[in-house]
Amino acid sequence: MWQLTGPLTAKSRSFLKRMQSPRSSRTSQKEISFDPHNRSGDRDNSHIRRSIMTSKVAILGASGQVGKTLQVGFAQRNPAQPILALGRDYDVTDHRSWRDQLAAFKPDVIINAAAFTAVDACEQEPDRAFAVNRDAVAALGQWCADSDTALIHISTDYVFGDDGLAPKTEKASVGPLNVYGASKEAGESALRAVLPRHMIVRTSWVYGPQAGNFFATIMRLAQTRDHIKVVEDEISCPTFVSDLSDALISLSDSAMSGSAEFGTFHCAGAQGLSRFEFAQAIMMARADLGLKTAEVEPTTQALFSAPARRPRDSRLDGSALERAYGIKLPGLSARLPHLISELARQI
Repeated sequence: MWQLTGPLTAKSRSFLKRMQSPRSSRTSQKEISFDPHNRSGDRDNSHIRRSIMTSKVAILGASGQVGKTLQVGFAQRNPAQPILALGRDYDVTDHRSWRDQLAAFKPDVIINAAAFTAVDACEQEPDRAFAVNRDAVAALGQWCADSDTALIHISTDYVFGDDGLAPKTEKASVGPLNVYGASKEAGESALRAVLPRHMIVRTSWVYGPQAGNFFATIMRLAQTRDHIKVVEDEISCPTFVSDLSDALISLSDSAMSGSAEFGTFHCAGAQGLSRFEFAQAIMMARADLGLKTAEVEPTTQALFSAPARRPRDSRLDGSALERAYGIKLPGLSARLPHLISELARQI
């Protein structure tokens, strides 16, 4: 599950760098800008910047879409920055294996993107879900407490249920509807119990060019089918993986500079919409580029009959993150056309 990874392929690195280069809109770029070292404006913080650029960062879950994008983001900013990337070859439930790696590396901050995220599979493998999403997080938090290391832990909107109140703030009551959400919520609680210097970053519907996310699935189906049924009674905020990566890097900078405000934060795209509307937006963007499209038909969770129940409306309110760090992620409309255009160039 975690491994010490080598360099990404040249093709993958090139594509992800383009997606993390200055994007289509100056306003959108400003929305995710953040410099934690120039808040006062009355002193030279260059020594802090130099310290951050040479600090050690460990990325756990480095084989996933967030982990891979983080590697590119850090390397693009400073190729010489020491990075430990642990991916699938390290069993997260074998605590000794990753403890040994971390102890040898001595990171200044850890970003934990490792999780068992297959929502429906978690229903069939609850023991594995809790071993990965709760027990490993508790062990990692304890290691960080013992070594005085800050931890940024990625969580999910699926910790929430169907109370009819949205967008969700960090103070909203949790009430997961499925094993995945329950295991992630348990991991959050375990982390809070052992480590004060933590940031729990809840996000939602992360999408990007890598396979295995909703966007990539709809793009694939658009090429092979004429009709697609998509649920319309599931609403949240699609989050572009490069925007999430940028935010996580900014938060890690803050943690390494000593200026961090720790706690739980929501970090998701600014637009809330249904899965059905998300799929429609993909088709419209494809049509604008002259690509094949499919007709999108609405359905419901009940008719779709997935093993795991999803919350009907789990939109996340990112106001606290914006107040604390000045970070606000753009919505789907600011990212989708450029992303699909870049993918079309690869065909």
